Amino acid sequence: MNITIEEIKPFATKEMELFKFSKQALIDYTTIGGTPHLDGGYTVFGEVIKGLEVVDTICNMDTFQNNRPKEDVKIISMSLIK
Repeated sequence: MNITIEEIKPFATKEMELFKFSKQALIDYTTIGGTPHLDGGYTVFGEVIKGLEVVDTICNMDTFQNNRPKEDVKIISMSLIK
């Protein structure tokens, strides 16, 4: 999901004393997309290289108001690629 600079500004200004978005981050969020309020709070630990339909299924799950899935999503298997 792509978001616009106008959607990012409230996060950047509201939490300005805690976290500032770099110019590159703003460019990335407006061109690639992302979730600014998770920056600095979560670590990316992997990348989907096969099975993107699974990601789409997760994205389309019913969620509560806070975007938490109503049904737990669990990683059943994964592979380490060197």
